[in-house]
Amino acid sequence: MVKVLHISTEYPPHRVVGSLAFQVRDLVTQLSSKHDVYLMHPANFDGSYMDGNIRVFTVSDRWFSDVVAYTHFLLVEVLSRAPT
Repeated sequence: MVKVLHISTEYPPHRVVGSLAFQVRDLVTQLSSKHDVYLMHPANFDGSYMDGNIRVFTVSDRWFSDVVAYTHFLLVEVLSRAPT
């Protein structure tokens, strides 16, 4: 089974600014019917929990920008080494 990591700035119920949180939940719920889905989002605590079939990881607000930056640089590194 394919593993999917989704990083979002919003995810209910811990971080809801607008409708994005619920759209993300709908997307990852649909993905989780065929894939192992891991979701990371900022919250006011560090931890993890299950939301249906989705393994959710929270990262404290003060570290979230570092997580996004690290993920970006990691992706650039991986893609730069991919065969063409």
